Amino acid sequence: MIDGFTLIKEEDLSYFRGKGIWLRHDRTGLEIFKFVTDKINNYFCFNFKTPLDNDTGVAHILEHSVLHGSKKYPDSELFFKLQQKSPCKDLNAATAKTYTSFYAETCVPRDFYNLLDMMGDSLFFPLLTDEVFMQEGWRIEKDEEGQPKLNGVVYNEMNNDDKKSVLFYQKLNRDFMPGSNENNNSGGDPLHIPECSVEDVRSFHKKYYVPKNCFLFLFGNMDLEEQLKFLDENLLSRLESGTEKAPLGDDVIPFTEPKDFEVFSPHYGTDEVNVELRFCIEDEDRDTINLRDDFFNLLKYALTDEVIAPRYGSSADVDTFGTSSHRIFTILLFGVEKKDVPAAKDYLFSLFEKIAEEGINPEVVKVFCINQDIDFEDNEFDVNPNALNDPSFSGWIESDDPFVNLVDPEAFWARNKELFTNPPDNFFQNLTKKYLTENPHKAFVVINPDEKYFDKIEEAQNKKFDELLKKIPSEKIEADSKRFEQFQKDSLNGKFAVEIPKVDISDLPLPQDVGLADCEKVKTKNGEVYVFSSVQEINRKTHFSILFPCDALSPEECFYLNESISFLKKLGFGDYDIKETFELMSNASVDILDYFIDSDCRTVYCENVEEYQKRYWFNISFSIFNRKIEEGLKLVKEWIFNKNFNDETCINQYKLQFKRFLEQTKDDQATVYGAHYLHAQCSDCMILNDYLGGPHLLAMYKKLQEIGFDEVINKTFEAYKKIILTGAVFNVFACKDQLEKSKKALIDFINDCGFNSLQKEFEFDTNSLRKEMMLEDKISDGIEINTIITKEENNCSLAMFNGSPYPSKEFAAEEALMQWFSNTILYEQIRKCNGAYDVRADVSPSDGTVRFQTTRDPDPAGSLDTYQECLKLMAQKKFTEEELNEIIIRIYGLAVSDISPKERGVFCFARCLSGLNPEFRKKRLQNLLDLKTVDLEKAAERLYEYSKNMKAMIITSDESKAIGKIIARLQ
Repeated sequence: MIDGFTLIKEEDLSYFRGKGIWLRHDRTGLEIFKFVTDKINNYFCFNFKTPLDNDTGVAHILEHSVLHGSKKYPDSELFFKLQQKSPCKDLNAATAKTYTSFYAETCVPRDFYNLLDMMGDSLFFPLLTDEVFMQEGWRIEKDEEGQPKLNGVVYNEMNNDDKKSVLFYQKLNRDFMPGSNENNNSGGDPLHIPECSVEDVRSFHKKYYVPKNCFLFLFGNMDLEEQLKFLDENLLSRLESGTEKAPLGDDVIPFTEPKDFEVFSPHYGTDEVNVELRFCIEDEDRDTINLRDDFFNLLKYALTDEVIAPRYGSSADVDTFGTSSHRIFTILLFGVEKKDVPAAKDYLFSLFEKIAEEGINPEVVKVFCINQDIDFEDNEFDVNPNALNDPSFSGWIESDDPFVNLVDPEAFWARNKELFTNPPDNFFQNLTKKYLTENPHKAFVVINPDEKYFDKIEEAQNKKFDELLKKIPSEKIEADSKRFEQFQKDSLNGKFAVEIPKVDISDLPLPQDVGLADCEKVKTKNGEVYVFSSVQEINRKTHFSILFPCDALSPEECFYLNESISFLKKLGFGDYDIKETFELMSNASVDILDYFIDSDCRTVYCENVEEYQKRYWFNISFSIFNRKIEEGLKLVKEWIFNKNFNDETCINQYKLQFKRFLEQTKDDQATVYGAHYLHAQCSDCMILNDYLGGPHLLAMYKKLQEIGFDEVINKTFEAYKKIILTGAVFNVFACKDQLEKSKKALIDFINDCGFNSLQKEFEFDTNSLRKEMMLEDKISDGIEINTIITKEENNCSLAMFNGSPYPSKEFAAEEALMQWFSNTILYEQIRKCNGAYDVRADVSPSDGTVRFQTTRDPDPAGSLDTYQECLKLMAQKKFTEEELNEIIIRIYGLAVSDISPKERGVFCFARCLSGLNPEFRKKRLQNLLDLKTVDLEKAAERLYEYSKNMKAMIITSDESKAIGKIIARLQ
């Protein structure tokens, strides 16, 4: 190890397939944890402990602000230039309840050091100017009518109904855990964000962004000594040691007796309430914490029947959350009639009183232990840096030891399993009493829907804003506005721009192509099916997919199937109910991974289309342990072909849940509806996926309510029974030594089931479907903008128009151009100037459509105008060779990043279905490398002309700002 660092601990972490090295920088006290692995993607994460004592969002504003200029790199747009120029796979930051993290992941060593240098300087030596605070935090400016309003990236991010809808829960957590800083609003409550000042941000930085309060996590195959030497020379040698690590600040004041709480939540179309019983548990000893957590997992399993079919309400959920030392265990009932609240309270308490008296059924414990064994045996996860940073950092925070949470969990489980299977007298009863029934720190909570929930929040915000205006002289507001406008102009004109370290094309690794799966035809008694297979580096399991062509059904049948997939997945088989099915599948080590309608393979790139290409699929994916392949496939056969359609428990629950779903607003689906509508507007042929996701679904949901749930269920069953007879294609991937065995078992399974040959695609009436979606018969020329009205304030804008096909040279130029466009002009004009939280523009390889979207946008209509103006500006731009190289490096770097074996197994199969062979990918990359500046300029001119037929949508809660037709009202 190099001088200046002390090795604290080094340990093999075989369970995680690597080695951990924990060090401390002697002079500053900054601690570093390196996870050594053979992965080519290298990663770093600066983690700071940032406890909060208010809801002003100071940590969140600081997270944004440090990335806008530093002592060494005083560029106000440094972070977004890195996103534009770096070939990194990931570059981002996050503010959590008690910490803030800044991370990057890249497969290019030079890029790693560039990012490490710039990120380190930004975190420890930020400029934190007044103007950056106004941009990223909050400011007062005039709207188009000359009235004062609040703006700012963090303020706009938090001031939307999606964020405000959970404010009531944060208040509940605060009341339930008094004394803990875990429950302050880390992002910031928009009511209190204007209470934060730039001085607060600077003080917060000075206090917490110091070496002794920083935990630097490194991951990858790069040489550690070289990394330490680089850190010492470029960052650590410039730092002072600073204050000590921030205290945990989790001093919960325990209750002396149970409490009742009543809170008010947003109203989503139903007057029923949710009720919750929650417990706060305090533990400090690691062994006790692990036993407690396994016991809570056992309790969740023991309460499976109650979760599936509670006595009151439509559904239930059992959960745990919080820190290791202060855990909350909760059971929540959804959709309870108000008259049933007292009975529901007694019911919830009785669940645990019964366990405290009688214990847990040994058969339930036995099955739970089997499932736990399987979970631990299933160590097939791909090593993920984020998944390792979190437990090591939390161990460092809570126990001053990053290794404490990186132990092999099987060792703890082996001890706890012995206790569970051979428990001492009254073991489960005593644990239940300790943590639940005799624990005074518990509360019964009634969550009432309030139709005026958002109105009350808005009223409070308006009142607070009026008070703020009275405190700030109008002259100061005017002066600050002028100052900020000048800052924006200077920034856009490059006044603060500096040269940043670059990556050359020669630094990039060669692409790692996943290839294509092998394909063969297998004869069955009812025809022929296609089986795809590939070797992947997965040791203990085999992964399977069965795909049924859902486009062989009518659009109506597909609709019923699509809306009921989660329900169908839960149905048992034969004479077994849901829980028994779950136990049988688990005992056979069958893990159902995916159960969905897949449209990604609709686009086919090859000229000669095979019968398994250009289809929509009903995809069932699952994995089975290699030692149980035959047993597992037998159960999958039962699960697919012998669904228990008489399972009254499941059907009744489905009716209740679907009823609530139909009654609720669909604000969270607004952007999905808008995107499908625009895509259908731009397409000259009706695409089934757009039909299954467009805004006309609201009318279809009303029809479902009218025809009754029994009829809905019958139609769903009919569609399912029909689709499993429409033929299938299969995919299997496993390790080299296992693949042939698993493939043979799959072929035996296929022959045993007698799958049919693929049926042809249903020939549906395109015109009638377009009519249902409220579309014209043909694509219309010219720009068209319409509106979706939402109940919640989650405003955004969407736009789409047709570009050039993949993988042509024109497509390569347009893809490269939109990457640059999104991170430069659009960012500057829409995020920086207009205050939208996010803006993106790209080109879809599936059909060449050029797509644009803003998120949490205070002015969606204005953003569309700006988008069109920016396209015009781009069409007039002359690109330099330097800009071209930066664009190429960015896109090429993303294309060659490492992927996991599971992703490879899925990709090489999906590429067969879409005809996307390796030559297409090589052609795409070669077209990218061959680009000239003139290609970008021609692409810019071309896209501007294409955009004259753009179709767009604004999504707003303010009907007075609607444009064109109102396509849907999500109210």
